[in-house]
Amino acid sequence: MKSRSDKHRSLRAPGLTIVAIALLAIMQCATSRSKQEHTTAPSLAETVCTPLHNSLADTCRQFDVPGLTIVVTYKERLVYSDAVGYADREDSEPVSPESLFRIASVSKVITEIALLKLSEEKKLQLDDVVLGENGILGTAFGTPPKGSQIDKITVRNLMDHKSGWTNSPNDPMFNYPGLSQKDLITLVVTTRKLASAPGSTYYYLNFGYCVLGRVIEKITGMTYEEYVQREVLAPCGISDMQIGRNSLADRLPGEVKYYPTLGEVRYQTLPLFSPYNLDVARMDSHGGWVASAIDLAKFMTRIDREPIVPDIVSSEQMKGTYLGYETWWKNGSLPGTTSIVCRLNSDINFVVLANTRTELDPNRINKALRIAISSYLEKIQDWP
Repeated sequence: MKSRSDKHRSLRAPGLTIVAIALLAIMQCATSRSKQEHTTAPSLAETVCTPLHNSLADTCRQFDVPGLTIVVTYKERLVYSDAVGYADREDSEPVSPESLFRIASVSKVITEIALLKLSEEKKLQLDDVVLGENGILGTAFGTPPKGSQIDKITVRNLMDHKSGWTNSPNDPMFNYPGLSQKDLITLVVTTRKLASAPGSTYYYLNFGYCVLGRVIEKITGMTYEEYVQREVLAPCGISDMQIGRNSLADRLPGEVKYYPTLGEVRYQTLPLFSPYNLDVARMDSHGGWVASAIDLAKFMTRIDREPIVPDIVSSEQMKGTYLGYETWWKNGSLPGTTSIVCRLNSDINFVVLANTRTELDPNRINKALRIAISSYLEKIQDWP
């Protein structure tokens, strides 16, 4: 879940549905097995489309991925999209780049951009303290114990994963079922000691971004979801993203079905690793968003520091974060979910979403996908 610094043609094969689309009629990479119909310009198909598609299909077989989708932008244009497998295996429903997926910790990028936007608008300062009498949230989530330094934690500390809290004895966002966000934050603020002084030590923490969601709510007077939808996503032309729901019965229209790691039997029956035993709604600002690869690709063109499509916040704002790197990526991972957004270079961004993960090593599938895709995209000399 870490980052650096941190219509379509359908083909059926046994046990596999392959879907490939071309955006803006730029490229079509699907080949009809029945007609052996070649629909792509030979040079591009030979160098990118076919090998990349085959690599994605191989990855799905290797990791037993039910469904996967990718979208690529070049110079802030949507130029390539592909999908392999199923949104719902049981109903043989093919996945597509418009399918909705939980995006897990990629949600943190959205929250970070919302905070940078508020900072740019002078509605908060990143060095404002968050908790305690002098904090943005005051004592709405309890009073930090005297001498605990919890009242010294700033917005920037939480964004940078340097609050001083750790996941010892557990990650609070995946424990304490039934507690509301307010009760959960109050529990941590009043009972969990810091392991280090705020700002001194990096420790990746989901809980910190949960608190940041409440900061956004306090500053804007809106719910976190409402503010992000209205002020961050709508200007990008995105209207279908929303905070996910917890149960299979409440699956959103167009949302994929999530699967435990089918190849790792010992995890299949453990409640902790069930995709539908998660409080996704409570995760909102650290891991709760549901999105399509198409919409995330649009979002990426608005945060990539390139001039063709205006960014949501200035490049200067992003320079102080990993978003200011030449190459950066953010992985997301939950039971039943793998997600990647990547700024590969000043020209290319890509998004990958899948409806399972590797439980033994959640980063294994993320790394395999990111390296394989990057190597293919970097081979392209001339984009259409």
